[in-house]
Amino acid sequence: MSERATLADLSRFGNPPERPVEFRENEFTGKVVLITGASRGIGAATARRFAGLGAFGIVINSRPNSQDKAVALVDELQDIGRRTGTKALWIPGDITDEDTAEALIRGTVQEFGRLDILINNAGIRDDGLFVRMGDLQMRGVMEANFFGPARVAKEAIKQMIKQRPRGGAIVFTSSVASEGSPGQANYSASKGAINALTKTLAAEYQGVGIRVNAVAPGLVETSLTSDLTIQQRSALLTATQSERALTPEEVAEHVVFLASDHAANRTGQIIPLLKP
Repeated sequence: MSERATLADLSRFGNPPERPVEFRENEFTGKVVLITGASRGIGAATARRFAGLGAFGIVINSRPNSQDKAVALVDELQDIGRRTGTKALWIPGDITDEDTAEALIRGTVQEFGRLDILINNAGIRDDGLFVRMGDLQMRGVMEANFFGPARVAKEAIKQMIKQRPRGGAIVFTSSVASEGSPGQANYSASKGAINALTKTLAAEYQGVGIRVNAVAPGLVETSLTSDLTIQQRSALLTATQSERALTPEEVAEHVVFLASDHAANRTGQIIPLLKP
């Protein structure tokens, strides 16, 4: 996506900006960002964008088995940082483990002194017809897509409230599947829960300067969707009236916008992203 592109070009619904957003090179100077599910796809694209816009510190999180990709991304972010001043760190951990959320926030603050932005991006799919879907299949997706992100958000909010100056921005990665998607009862339910959590947290913590929003993309070209058949991809594009899948970079542009001062008056919004 070009620097001069309009975010409204991607967002069919919601309240997109009325004019092109042109980020400054130092847009995020002094800001510390934590991104979950960041070793690839949307998370990695978002990390690169924050680094290019001068974030002071970027902490990427992913499962320990993604070490090679995570270390390579940290090296890439450090290379960008030679121009922008960004420093990067990988903190491994599975957010389905109850202790991971606290460890992520603690590690971020120990390294960079504070936390300004949380990008709650980690998630999984485990599709199947509802009547054949066992409890473990339902719970596994809910744990990874809702309970894990909720725990990370809780610890982040605690930190954002107590630091000075307090406040910050949280952006969840939801999905248009939250409106219902055949064969994805567990995934759809988890993203619907994320939408409800986004609106609730926005209402609860607006008074302490914490903004909470979510992006809800349609089909995105990532490893999470690489196993879809041609028929499944076609059905998803048809259902969302989209001409093509989004790229991770296109989604990242919206994520960064919601975390920026350009969106200082926005909270509690779920922004569907489709490509007409």
